[in-house]
Amino acid sequence: GFIMGFIIYGAMFAYGAVIMRSVMEEKTSRIVEVIASSVRPFELLMGKVTGVALLGLTQFAIWAAAGAGIMMIAGPVMAIFMSGTAHDQSADVPADAAAFSIPSIDPFIWIGFVLFFLLGFLIYSSLFAAVGSAVDQESDSQQLQMPIIMLIIIPLMFLFPVSDDPASTLSVALSMVPFFAPILMPVRMAVIQIPFWQFWGTVLLMILTFVVLIWMSARIYRTGILMYGKKASFRELWKWIREN
Repeated sequence: GFIMGFIIYGAMFAYGAVIMRSVMEEKTSRIVEVIASSVRPFELLMGKVTGVALLGLTQFAIWAAAGAGIMMIAGPVMAIFMSGTAHDQSADVPADAAAFSIPSIDPFIWIGFVLFFLLGFLIYSSLFAAVGSAVDQESDSQQLQMPIIMLIIIPLMFLFPVSDDPASTLSVALSMVPFFAPILMPVRMAVIQIPFWQFWGTVLLMILTFVVLIWMSARIYRTGILMYGKKASFRELWKWIREN
């Protein structure tokens, strides 16, 4: 659970930065002016987010296959190693010391990991894309990125309480918050069996959150990609969202 949570935590930053830099690069090179003449900003943003999401899933699939192969051979190798140690120190090592095996992981946990990674990525990438379209340089994006970064960091502060008592009211409430669920829900799934309504309820909330955020980000994107030489404030971003 901890490993899955930290992997998703790192992925949110890494792939979100890819989205943001891609938007900024197109904006500063004026390429987007040509693209926007034939493609709607919403379609362009969705294509960018979907493309990087598929990139992330492909990389995770390769890592998962490599990890599965390593785990298949790690158990026997460690058993041989620990068996030899047990023979050398038979007086001090318990009889079951040589019985070493890699714990099996429920396939449902893998499915949940991929699902929450994908939904979490879609939510945060839409926010990073909005930030990228509102600035010209990465140094100007620090202030706008701060709320997004805090949303990613906050669930890390609750990893231990959630893993210690995954069925508590606090753990259930935090893991169902769409911005925290990508990190906290896989941790709970690794410890206990999540009730049906909590799992699919969280998935539904994350989908609805993404739909709202991608709509808001697209409205920021359509204005921000054509503005140069000025860093937008939060008030201006809200104005862009409300403009027809």
